Amino acid sequence: METVQTQVHGQPIVYQLDDTEVVLGKRRLALADVARVRLARFAEMWACELELRDGTRGTVISADAASRAPWARLVERLHARLIELGGPVTYVRGSWTVVAITAAIGVLVVGLAAILHAGWLTPPAFLAGKTRAMMVLGAIWVVAGPLLTWRSRPRPYDPRDLPPDLVPR
Repeated sequence: METVQTQVHGQPIVYQLDDTEVVLGKRRLALADVARVRLARFAEMWACELELRDGTRGTVISADAASRAPWARLVERLHARLIELGGPVTYVRGSWTVVAITAAIGVLVVGLAAILHAGWLTPPAFLAGKTRAMMVLGAIWVVAGPLLTWRSRPRPYDPRDLPPDLVPR
């Protein structure tokens, strides 16, 4: 049995993997029921989300450096076990969430700059006279941000060759 102890949002959690199931804290997910595995990373949070055929989801997360290597071993073993079981599993890396967040930041900057430029709010002294520049930079970010994070978009991966940027070795 593979076991990882970590903390998520300051709360201790234990993940366990055996031949038939993965235990996520108090939840048990049968490996034979896994329909999709998604690997994603946001800053220092690494995640392996499992989606069962009935739509139930569970996530194995590593949010601290101390648990990173044991988490990676558990994720590697999980993939190996799913391959052994031979069920129809879809393997996806990335998430549209990161791409959407970067675009949303640009939209928020443009919106705030437009509100300040229209005079609906009084800008802080350090932004006085800079609202047009804010709108231009925000508009550039709306396009450039998602392009810079494009590699985070969802796409398939080979479970026998895990992406090193999502599962450290």
